[in-house]
Amino acid sequence: MNFPVWELEMGTPLLIAIVAILHVYVSHFAIGGGLFLVVMEHYANRKDDRHLRNYLITHSRFFALVTLVFGAISGVGIWFVIGLSSPAATSSLIHLFVWVWAIEWALFIVEIAAAIVYYMTWDRVSRRTHLAVGWVYFIAAFLSLVVINGILAFMLTPGEWLASGNFWDAFFNPTYWPSTLARTAICIGLAGIYALFTGVFVKHAATRARIIRLAGLWALAGTILAVPALYWYHGLLPAGAAELFAGGMPAAALAARVLVWGGIALAVILLAPIIFPKNFGPGSAITFALVALTLFGASEWIRESVRKPWVIVDYMYGNGLRPAEAEAMSTGDGILANAVWVQERPAAATTATGREIFRLACRSCHTLDGYRGLTDRLGGLDEDYIYESVARLEHMVGAMPAFPGSDVERRALARYLAQESGTTLPMLDGAEVFSKRCGFCHSQSGFRALDGSLEGYAHDELLELFPELAEMIEEMPPWSGTEDEARMLADFIQSWYAVAGEEEEN
Repeated sequence: MNFPVWELEMGTPLLIAIVAILHVYVSHFAIGGGLFLVVMEHYANRKDDRHLRNYLITHSRFFALVTLVFGAISGVGIWFVIGLSSPAATSSLIHLFVWVWAIEWALFIVEIAAAIVYYMTWDRVSRRTHLAVGWVYFIAAFLSLVVINGILAFMLTPGEWLASGNFWDAFFNPTYWPSTLARTAICIGLAGIYALFTGVFVKHAATRARIIRLAGLWALAGTILAVPALYWYHGLLPAGAAELFAGGMPAAALAARVLVWGGIALAVILLAPIIFPKNFGPGSAITFALVALTLFGASEWIRESVRKPWVIVDYMYGNGLRPAEAEAMSTGDGILANAVWVQERPAAATTATGREIFRLACRSCHTLDGYRGLTDRLGGLDEDYIYESVARLEHMVGAMPAFPGSDVERRALARYLAQESGTTLPMLDGAEVFSKRCGFCHSQSGFRALDGSLEGYAHDELLELFPELAEMIEEMPPWSGTEDEARMLADFIQSWYAVAGEEEEN
């Protein structure tokens, strides 16, 4: 609440995801690709293979352009985006890991210098010296992963640091080692994926086939090595991650399925360039690169998703508030009284107040009409229902923190969201009523399924049950729907069992 709010229509989380995934996809190639170059150069020198050396010279130019130019620009882009979207978290990470950042930046300077020297000195210095420069580059690049991974893993699993405040507890946190191993395997795999892309353009047929086969082996080795590391990593995820994978957060569940099945598919199809290198062309290389990007994006998406609602788990929420601060605001004078950068400080529960509350408490994760937009999700719901739902955010599907504002601010937020979403929009059918009045917390047969608990209720019994639910279960908001909505919802629920009965008869 001490920093200005950066309002972006597409949503800052989506922009962070796009920039970060593309950057990390290249930065991991910068590590694995460096190892690929020096290992293959050593092999070419030992075999005195002129064609392979010529390929490596070309590949090193591609490597330098991609990693130094795009990698550096996108890296600056990450700092720009996170500094504007999550200034409190960025400040905390800089203060805690100031020397780690300094070491990483020093290593990056060594990387840049070594990569440039490596590319510029082919056949200008002795082969031994040139290889030494390549090893200097790779060691610096790998050490940068070793140090930066401590910060990335800390954000998900701060572990004992929460109690001790000790730097080493923060750095060597519970997921540090499995994450380091997984990222190393990914680096090896990406080195092969990128080499497939450059290898298909080699003109010498025998050399092209040999490079494609070797690149395929690198890609396959990295993919296989990542499996045990990711399994180890998955077992150390924060409590509640399993619930999110089970459907509590659909994006995380989808990304997990993409990662598992896509990884299996990639491991199988990587046999193609190994077994049939002569039939592997540019179209295949591009396809493999896109598949690898999708899988890598899925793994990063999972890491970000299971961290919600935190930006640093158990320490700071996505909106920049620490739990103690949020609780003090909710029991004290609210959000606006503690916010520095606000456009106005209305005291009443007006839509103007609601807009300010949305900007300060919700905007870090949600938009109105863009990524994680709320207007479509809330359209047709009345203000009272939204007001009661906001009081129960921590019980809903996914991962949301408790509302940190006062009762007046909660009413103002509900009024603002109801106005923006359109309370007069009619519900079209029972499925929509279920989605908007029940779907925040439940599903039919998946996450927090209702089909088992509502089986056997007659239509009139369901109509009588809806108004009583809030009294039976404190976490549920009171029913405030219309009679038509209640009838449509009851019809929809009964349709579950009608379909099941027909299937049994058939």
